[in-house]
Amino acid sequence: MINNSKTKKITGFLRTSFKAILEQFKYNLNLGDIVAGSIFSSELYGYLVDIGDKNAAFLPRNELTITNNTTVNWKTAQEFFILSYDTNLSQLILSIKRLEYLRAWKRIQQLKNEDAIVYALVTGTNSGGLLINLDGISGFLPNSHITNLAFKQAMISTIVPLKFLFVNERLNKLLLSHRKATIFMSNFKVGNIINTKIIQVKDYGLLVQAQNIPALLHTSELPTIIFSKLKEDFQINEYLKIMIIHINAKQGRIAVSVKKLFV
Repeated sequence: MINNSKTKKITGFLRTSFKAILEQFKYNLNLGDIVAGSIFSSELYGYLVDIGDKNAAFLPRNELTITNNTTVNWKTAQEFFILSYDTNLSQLILSIKRLEYLRAWKRIQQLKNEDAIVYALVTGTNSGGLLINLDGISGFLPNSHITNLAFKQAMISTIVPLKFLFVNERLNKLLLSHRKATIFMSNFKVGNIINTKIIQVKDYGLLVQAQNIPALLHTSELPTIIFSKLKEDFQINEYLKIMIIHINAKQGRIAVSVKKLFV
């Protein structure tokens, strides 16, 4: 049988001793510090947090999280970021959101350094590209780095593989590429010969789709005899065998040729 009175004494001792430590060593809590505490009461605009200080700290509701998860961990030890100080109430203002934000950026920078593929939610669209949410951080996927623009709208509310283009916490800027991730996952190699589907016929060449990755087959990479009949002999949705002659992993692009097949 558990001795409840003993448990209460232990809990009380821990709270009292933490407070005593703060007072004994005159530990000063500063803005930007990370402090341990527990939420113990709900108020109209937020929550009261026991951090061992003589005054309870305050956690505004809009500082609870950077995600849509609004679950409150009651009376559970956790970490908080000291956001500001209310001089009128002599009360520290805390944030979990800010702490999650800082840790999310740190994790994103680590993943970029590792050149990792990440999976993130597409939350919306605009004329320039797609809006991305990665670990609560807002990112952007430019049109030029969407593998197939025909599926742009269909990508909304889906989780897609991405690679990093640009990461800067100070500027709050996160740019991502679907093309780079798709090429990385495709295992393309220079010299591969694959079947592609023609998706556009232009004066300057054919736009083909190689395993969902669009590529331009320029007229300079077509045999002269084929080039002379370009618009007559090729139709959209026809299949064409090509060779991969260059892979630009940074830009998420591949260069292809038909001429090299005849060398």
